[in-house]
Order: sequence, then structure tokens, then C-alpha cells
Amino acid sequence: MSPDYALRELSASGFVQFHQVMHMHFLKFVPALVLGDMVGVIVWLLMVMSQWTSAESGSSQQRRDDGVKARSHRIVFRPDA
Repeated sequence: MSPDYALRELSASGFVQFHQVMHMHFLKFVPALVLGDMVGVIVWLLMVMSQWTSAESGSSQQRRDDGVKARSHRIVFRPDA
């Protein structure tokens, strides 16, 4: 239910008072929302960092395998640019 129907009928002082009451009501929820956002960002960063380190270690392992394979077949090894 939206208060739009009542806002049209309010005087200027009633309008200000209404918004002050709404502000105090929602002010109780803001710290919880901010804390939830911060926790979400930290979890996301940890997930990205774990994927980043595993991707880097996998690619370096692949390069080492290519180098070993090239030497065992006597092919000239050219590192990736």
C-alpha cells in the first residue's frame, strides 16, 4: 500500500512531518543494509581472488607442461608472447 493517495491531500507542514516520520522509520534499517552490502562485497572479492589465483597457477602449469613436451620431442620451444 502506497501513501501516494494521502500525499496529495497533505498541507506543506504535514508533508514535511510525514517525510520526517518515514525517514526515522527507514533510518533503523540502513545500518543493516550497509553491513549486508559490505559483507557481500568482501565475499565477492574473496571469490574473485580465489578464481584469479587458481587461473594463474593453471596457466603457468600449462606453460611448464608445454616446455617439457617441446624438449622431449626436440622441438624448438617458443614462449608465448
